[in-house]
Amino acid sequence: EYDTDGVIPVIKIASIVNGNLFPIEERVTIDFFHSSESAQIKVGDILLASTGEGSIGKIAKYDSGERALADNHISIIRIDEHEANPDFILFFLRSNAGLLQIEQAISGSTGQTELYPRDLGKILIPRSF
Repeated sequence: EYDTDGVIPVIKIASIVNGNLFPIEERVTIDFFHSSESAQIKVGDILLASTGEGSIGKIAKYDSGERALADNHISIIRIDEHEANPDFILFFLRSNAGLLQIEQAISGSTGQTELYPRDLGKILIPRSF
């Protein structure tokens, strides 16, 4: 529910360009933000485009302290920093080994491709030391 008077930015696939996040004009109200807890983005979250051929696998890290919301085409990967290093995970997912696993996890046919959370959970990440 985009709102021209909204104050919370929405991160969409088009926001991820060459591994960086760029703001777009879509915004939602603070009430909508609070009602969409699972889509709320936090500092350090890894954002992965999870829908659409040519877009799946675009990835960036959210470093802004500004509150933001992910649209339904972005998967939020939240890393417990006590368990793993988020920067290592981001680096790995951008590597050939990470991208290959992402590509293998994609479901659907041409033009209707999707990367589901259950499949993201199957990606094997080496331990960082």
